[in-house]
Amino acid sequence: SSGINAEYGGKTTWTTLTHSKSILQSQNIQIQHTLFDENIGPNSALKELLQISTQLPQTRLTIENMVTDYQREQFLKNFDFGSTPIHEQSNTLNHILPHSKGIRHLTLKNCKILDSKIFRKHFFHGVLVHLDLRGCAQITDEIVVLLSENEPGLEIANFSQLPMLKNFSKKTLFFPKLSHLNLSECESFESLQIEAPHLRHFWADHSTELRTLKIKSSNIETLSFPSTPIEESDIYQIIRTSPNLRKLDIEGCKSLTPDSQKILTKLCNFDEEIIERMQFIGSKGCEALAQGLYHNTTL
Repeated sequence: SSGINAEYGGKTTWTTLTHSKSILQSQNIQIQHTLFDENIGPNSALKELLQISTQLPQTRLTIENMVTDYQREQFLKNFDFGSTPIHEQSNTLNHILPHSKGIRHLTLKNCKILDSKIFRKHFFHGVLVHLDLRGCAQITDEIVVLLSENEPGLEIANFSQLPMLKNFSKKTLFFPKLSHLNLSECESFESLQIEAPHLRHFWADHSTELRTLKIKSSNIETLSFPSTPIEESDIYQIIRTSPNLRKLDIEGCKSLTPDSQKILTKLCNFDEEIIERMQFIGSKGCEALAQGLYHNTTL
């Protein structure tokens, strides 16, 4: 843990640093102090701890000795389970689980031994704001559905490179605060129906089985799903209801047919380079897209 050594009435005491810094402020202790041209404080202490962790053979010792949720969040943010042997991943995860209740920004990048059963048992506390499960190969559709039902405060979700994600067409997922959603490189992912009124950025790059995409949000700014076979009617519907759209990447979308690129350029004032990346669009699709973009003043 981190602390500041201070003298009070002739006694030496340690005050644990908290994320809110309330203890330090209440005792009039400097949150950060400069000594010998070096900054001393909670941020520098955490950096030192992370540096030490890279030299330890067992990462779990570092996690075990952390005393605040903020420290654990920062450690996990910078830690890649993929760089750890499978048997060590299990040991490390076991030291995280007892402290999972207060973690709001959870990163478990490339944790191969994390499955839906473990996640369901230990990580649903209704406090998640930022969740990064990229590369967690055993996470299934069930977890995403449960997140929509039990984590109303979730704002950022990275579900990229999850090979077991497949189908969300039977039920519309509802995320009231979600603003960023990444479903890229999910090789078996076929369909998504989602209502997220605050969703601004969506990625599904190279999810090569994704055919059905229904997004209910009027705040989309980034829309990216190159090399996917998404139905052209779904693409047009999303664009038609996205007046704030600023970035569109549909390079190599297999459902778009080749013609009418010059007409699209004139109607929508796209940059020529963007149009070249689109490659294919049909006349019927061009008409629908032009209608959808009629009131778009920002794209």
